[in-house]
Amino acid sequence: MMRRFHFICVLPDLSKTRQFLSVAKIEKITKKLLLSFEKNKLIKQKKSTFLNITLASQTEIKKLNLKYRRKNKVTDVLSFEQSLKYQPKDQLFLGDLVLCLEKAKEQATLFSIPLEEEVRILICHGILHLLGFDHEKSAKKALEMGKIEKKILQKTGLITRSHAIE
Repeated sequence: MMRRFHFICVLPDLSKTRQFLSVAKIEKITKKLLLSFEKNKLIKQKKSTFLNITLASQTEIKKLNLKYRRKNKVTDVLSFEQSLKYQPKDQLFLGDLVLCLEKAKEQATLFSIPLEEEVRILICHGILHLLGFDHEKSAKKALEMGKIEKKILQKTGLITRSHAIE
């Protein structure tokens, strides 16, 4: 059996956001997704897999989006690839995800789905970015990423709807 470590950091100004979905629930979703990525051979099986998830307010994620993507708007998830040049053989350092639960809640309402389902989609989407997929490069890349995202989520029963990448 593999060990997994997820470091979930909650920024101090998120007392309202934590009401949306518990950190324990986000961790459970993440573990299930990582297992699905392994089963689908998108990530190699390792003794330890590290993924940092930070929950951010709309204000904070907008600042990060402007700083790192030059987009002055609130977004749902940001991905920051791990910059380690050397990774131990038995460990996988994926990187960091910054998730805005307030934005996720807005989108869940828009798509008439539970917040938990939207969070599953966003974490899956973010992990795909950490693995090098980028839907903004071309329509072909977007289609490829969307198919993989849908496969991961639907094959494992993590979602029932067909909403994919915007």
